[in-house]
Amino acid sequence: MMVLGVDAAASTVSVAVSKKDQIIGELWVGHSQQASVLLPQLAKRVLELCELNLEDLQGVAVTTGPGSFTGLRIACAWAAGLGFSLGLPTVGVGTLESLVAAAPVNPGEYALGALDARGGAVFGALFQRSGAEDGRQRFWVPTRLFEPGRYEPEAILELAGTHLADFEIMWWVGTGSIPKAPQLRHHPSDVRASAVAYLGWRQLQMGADGDPRLIHPHYYRATEAERKGGQWGEGPND
Repeated sequence: MMVLGVDAAASTVSVAVSKKDQIIGELWVGHSQQASVLLPQLAKRVLELCELNLEDLQGVAVTTGPGSFTGLRIACAWAAGLGFSLGLPTVGVGTLESLVAAAPVNPGEYALGALDARGGAVFGALFQRSGAEDGRQRFWVPTRLFEPGRYEPEAILELAGTHLADFEIMWWVGTGSIPKAPQLRHHPSDVRASAVAYLGWRQLQMGADGDPRLIHPHYYRATEAERKGGQWGEGPND
């Protein structure tokens, strides 16, 4: 199964193609503000490099949040439109799942995926790598232990600590303000479409519905209109 992975949730725009669990092509650009222009260009180029056409694809996967309002909206709309027009199953993949899936986490260890949410806060969630998985794989399937949200760094570290025994190693994967803790290991990383394509392929293999009409962003914070309307507290925006 050929799956096109798409991401524009954070600081980069990236597109990748997976053939089953192998990544056969990937391109990324560090400029998420031009996602509407970059996504079709990168998709066209990566397919050319893989000597493929759109008709060779059998699925589409896209990050659905948390992340940039603009980047998520554009990427989800573009991926859903592509899937609908080609009649391809299309699935959403959590941004933080994609972020940690390529981190050097051993089976049984924990990873706290974090993205800078501005104002000193982070978008984050805690994951564990199954002890039954092959530790030599490039990607792993994260088991999420609590829902993503927008947190102060110390608050999310305290919340994550409730799931760990004393002195267990936890990886902080991603960006944002990093609190100090003796058990914390930092792995700076950006979201990559290769991990999105892999996790999307896994979803489709497990029988995911794949209806493009169900693809929509999950922001995990208020939009500017909602904040100005007094429905939410103050917070950063794009």
